Amino acid sequence: MSLQDSPKKQSREVEEEENEEEEEEEEEEEEEDMVVEEEEEEEEEEEKENEKEDEDEEKEEQGGGKGGAGGGKGGARVGRVGCGG
Repeated sequence: MSLQDSPKKQSREVEEEENEEEEEEEEEEEEEDMVVEEEEEEEEEEEKENEKEDEDEEKEEQGGGKGGAGGGKGGARVGRVGCGG
């Protein structure tokens, strides 16, 4: 009987080890995905900031009326909220 039990125990141990390895790999992948998502979010924020700066520079160059510039800024804010949501 002990000879028959031994291979079963070994196969269980091997299975458990494989399961642990798979879980570790999945956790690592999830961590990597989270890092990638954070980087993408940061890039998007930077792009939005750059776009706003570009818009502000254009408005300054145009030298439009104060009312026009104020309206443009408000529009940009509304657009951002819409994009973020």
